[in-house]
This record gives sequence, C-alpha cells and structure tokens, in this order.
Amino acid sequence: MSRSASVTTPGSLLWFAQFEARLAWRDVVAMMTAGRPGRARTLAFGFGTLLIFLHFVAYLVLHFVSDGIRPDVPAFVMVTSGIALSASAMLAQAMETVTRIFYMRSDLELILTAPVEPARLFAVRIAAMALTSAGMSVLVMGPFINMLAGLGVQMVNASAASPYYNPHFQRPAMFPPSDGYQPPEDPLVGCARQINAVREIKKSCPRSIFVGTGYTYFQEYLPNIAQAVIRDNWCDSVGIGRLVLSYWEMPADTLAGRPMQGKRICRTFSDCTTAPRNGIISGCYPLDAHYKDAPEHVGLKTKKMELRKRLSVVQP
Repeated sequence: MSRSASVTTPGSLLWFAQFEARLAWRDVVAMMTAGRPGRARTLAFGFGTLLIFLHFVAYLVLHFVSDGIRPDVPAFVMVTSGIALSASAMLAQAMETVTRIFYMRSDLELILTAPVEPARLFAVRIAAMALTSAGMSVLVMGPFINMLAGLGVQMVNASAASPYYNPHFQRPAMFPPSDGYQPPEDPLVGCARQINAVREIKKSCPRSIFVGTGYTYFQEYLPNIAQAVIRDNWCDSVGIGRLVLSYWEMPADTLAGRPMQGKRICRTFSDCTTAPRNGIISGCYPLDAHYKDAPEHVGLKTKKMELRKRLSVVQP
C-alpha cells in the first residue's frame, strides 16, 4: 500500500483534527512546563495535588449535607453559588481557549489565504473548545461524584442545561415549545453530546451508577442505542422522560420481544411542554386519546398557531 493511501486526505475534517490535536498538545506542554522538560515531574505532582484538594473540598461540602438539604435560603445560596462557580470556571476556560487558539497563534491570515475551506478548520477548533470546556466540568464534577459514592450515594442521574433556557441541550426535539426557539442544530447532535458527556463522567467515576438521559428523540431506535451504551459501559441505565407519556410500555415490550407500537412513540412535538407553559394540563395531545379529546386541546392548538406565526420566516 502506498504511503499516500495510508494517511488522511489533506483538507478533510479528520486531517484538520489531527493537526489541531498536535498543536493543542504543544500548547499544553508549553504552558504547563514553561518550555522546560525537567518540569514534567513537577507538573504531575501539581496535578495530583489539585485532584486531592478538589476531593477534600467535595468531602467538606457533602459531609455537611449528608442528611439532606432543606429548601431554605441558605441552601439556595449554597447551591446557586456552586453552580455560579462552576459556570464561571467553564466560561473563563472557554474565553482563554478562544483567545489562545484564534489570536495568540497568529495564523488567521494564513488560514484565510490557504487553498482549503476555512470553515472546516474553524469547525474543528470550535469543537475542540467545546471539548475543553466539557473536560473542565468533568474535572470539577469528578471529585464530588467520588465523594458522593463514599457517602453512600450510588446512583447519579446525569442531565444537561435547563429546559427553560437551553432545551436543545437538555431534551433534544425537532419542534420547540411555545416559549422556545428553533433548534440551532440537528437534535441528534444534542443526543450524542449527552451520551458522550455521561460516558466521560462514567470513565472518571467507574464505581458509581449512572443514568443517562436525552434518549427520547431516538424514537424507534431508542432500545438499540440504549442496549449499545449499556453494553459498552458508557452508562448503567437509560432514563426515559417524555416518551413515557405516550408509550410507557416500551421498555416492557422491548424486553419481552413484543412488536413495537409505532403509533404511540413520541415524535417530540413538545405539546407536553407547550401546554403547561400556557396554563394547560400536560399530556401527550397528539398520541393519547384521553388528551386528544379533552377540551384543553382546543386551547393548545390556538397557542401552537401563534407559535408558528412567531417562528415563521417572511420571504421577501
């Protein structure tokens, strides 16, 4: 086999990814060792000390709430402060990464004048920034999950973002609720993001039991994907949310080998969310006869018509 056939095609996404990986590794080594190879041992010692310190902080926090958290003002302040600290750390990491990758390398002019598509390289760099931020969150969450396991908490349900502000992260769907927005990406991207995030956390904390979420959009393929991620130890259990409103017997039918009832599978119309957001009882209006024939269905249709008008694009 020729040498050209054994390497990635120049200009492809994989070729750019390999190139960016080499640059990223060079940057990390340079930042952590200041260009002195002899500092590698010091770097390893410092990283180990940081992990021990994070576990100590996690133990102190969880030790004092091991009997439960009361829903009072101090608890609200503590939880909010923890979320704000984690979010600010991820934001700072993202800002530093943007500055270093796009400006400090001083290669923007070279990229824009190169005989390749700049969008490919930019896509790879943005993906690398997202992975770096995710790695930061895993670094912060890992010690807490380990301490939870030490305090007897064995099962952790892993989700993402907020259904009120970032629904395409938290529960990927093709159709947004009435107070939502058109998904900026294929919902499958959001599903894959959650699966990979839980996989990374599971690798960091293998003794804990993790429940993965964000699987409803897979629809008919949900059982197959759930089987694959559990078989490969990416998570220990798959949680199902919206889909149970219309087809709560899916797990039982799958395990018993019965045919799947395709007409009852959730198609992510988001009616179950649009309804309560507008003061209407929640339920699967498209697929459940009880809600389809309910008087509230008329009010829901009106709200959805208003949503279509708001999201429609007027052609010139």
